Amino acid sequence: MTSHVRQGRDVYNRVSKPRYNILSYTWGFYIDRSALATPLLVKGVDWPIPPIRPDHFTATTFRHAIEFAARGCLQKPCEWMWVDIACIPQDYTGETQEAKRLRGQEIGRQAAIFKKATEAFIWLSSMSKSSLDESQLKLTTLDEFLKCLNEDDVELVSPKDMLQHWNELDRLSQSFEKWMRRILDHPWFRSLWTVQEMFLRPDAFVLFDDGTLHLYPTSQGPSPWTIIQIINDLDHLRGLIWSEGGAFRAAMSRYEKSKSTTSSQYNIEAEIKTTSLMTAIRERMRALVALQTARGLGLLNSAFPHTAYSIAQNRRVSRHEDRIYGIVQTYGISCNPFPPGDNESQRLRALEDEFGAELVSADPLLSQMFIHGDEHVCPRRSWLITQSCKVDDEFWPTFSLSYLVRTRLFRRFEVSMTTCDDGRKTLAISFEAKVWNLRDFAEASLSPGLSSQQRKLLFQPCKPPGLHNYRGMMLDRHVSKKILGHVVDYFNSHEELMDAIDRLESHYGEAMDCERSSTTLKVALLGSASPPNLPVINYIALVIAPFCRTNPNRTEGHNKDERPVESSTYQNMVTWQRIGLMRWTETYSSIDRVPNWLLPAYHELSGIII
Repeated sequence: MTSHVRQGRDVYNRVSKPRYNILSYTWGFYIDRSALATPLLVKGVDWPIPPIRPDHFTATTFRHAIEFAARGCLQKPCEWMWVDIACIPQDYTGETQEAKRLRGQEIGRQAAIFKKATEAFIWLSSMSKSSLDESQLKLTTLDEFLKCLNEDDVELVSPKDMLQHWNELDRLSQSFEKWMRRILDHPWFRSLWTVQEMFLRPDAFVLFDDGTLHLYPTSQGPSPWTIIQIINDLDHLRGLIWSEGGAFRAAMSRYEKSKSTTSSQYNIEAEIKTTSLMTAIRERMRALVALQTARGLGLLNSAFPHTAYSIAQNRRVSRHEDRIYGIVQTYGISCNPFPPGDNESQRLRALEDEFGAELVSADPLLSQMFIHGDEHVCPRRSWLITQSCKVDDEFWPTFSLSYLVRTRLFRRFEVSMTTCDDGRKTLAISFEAKVWNLRDFAEASLSPGLSSQQRKLLFQPCKPPGLHNYRGMMLDRHVSKKILGHVVDYFNSHEELMDAIDRLESHYGEAMDCERSSTTLKVALLGSASPPNLPVINYIALVIAPFCRTNPNRTEGHNKDERPVESSTYQNMVTWQRIGLMRWTETYSSIDRVPNWLLPAYHELSGIII
């Protein structure tokens, strides 16, 4: 194999825009430090190819995987392959500045490289198809389990037959759960870099040491297994477990009906055993859903990159900076490959700031559609997304899907440099937006002029599992923990919401400058999103609190390594801090409906958010 350096935009060895396949795998934690293993031999590279521990993969199995991926699955074979270890200059002692520059350049192109590949493969090294099932027979699929679960001819059977049926369901669920769990325990699903690759190419084929796995039948026969199919299985599992009209509840209803129609054959022992099997199956599937979600599969079916950023906190990395580099391209953003800083902590903070500023510039709405998820740590900057963000319900993606109409409803929302009293500078958001007083906004849903349905558009309690139906305030978790005494993601009643607002006003009121005592908590409108041709508009706004110099220790939003902004104003603008989000919905009867018609009058506000 020979590696060819890119010439110009897209020429390799005098071939312009060659068709290529791509291989995703994990190796960083498995370098053979003893240097006894034989590395893959690649011509045309001036950096050492690191040897990998044989228990992870060998040079021979690596070559076989590359050759298999080049042959392809559904498309014609490709003469070209992209493999990171041979296509990106690796870090080594004595490398030149040009090699470092080229490495940063190629890392910055990975998103485009993955998207343009003809076919993508993820290689689960050192794992064979035949090893997934001890019996080495055909693997049980979720479809087979669901087919058995949905059988209608078991309604009017004896308790003994019903028990036999649930024994078969138990066997199928164990078989499916066993091989799926083994796959999800592979290092590929624990690496941070593969999150980005999985997000960019969910259509990637799963490759084992002995080829691809063909599972679900099509008109042309069983199809090669892909990440998309794993995601679809997870969606079905969620519906199976939690949906009121799901297959599991339907099967339990059939069982209850069979008991009432076969009372003469009622058997208490069979009922106990059957009920025990039902519980075991459901808990087994719950655990599998939890594992799939932790691996990041539960959120990849939405075009919402924050989900991938949040997933990254559960993945392992060899360098702290990789927590940015390993995910940032899902946003279509590139960051400086050589960030400033004397140590890893400083370089990571510089990267986080650069990423946050780029995201605000590229998409102000997206940059704020999250909840700070760490209840124990105040973020360095209240407006800056971190990997502990909470983005696990379906409301946020409604602002990022391409088939929705998104509208920015602010005059200004941009990153600027703010000067502290001691002359130091810090990043902040300069904004100008429509705002409401928080209390006025919350009380609007109690207006006697609104119908009960209209009130639900401004405030609707949380009703699991449909968290996307929630309307109302969401506090950043460190704020609710400190001020309310416990984390509150969704308020279960309007009374709870108003009590929280009382506490927020008391807390931030005590920290306010007496000269600004009229300043209250605000709801600052960011934007809206709506499906085309439907009379529904979803809104998103920031909940902001005054930031006061008189008692900086009482405020949120700063790291111990960074001095807080102590100015009460900047260029005659009040200084604020983000403490959460507000979400609500409106409906309209004609295209001429005035925005915000359910709410009291707003006013314009300018300021900075630190």
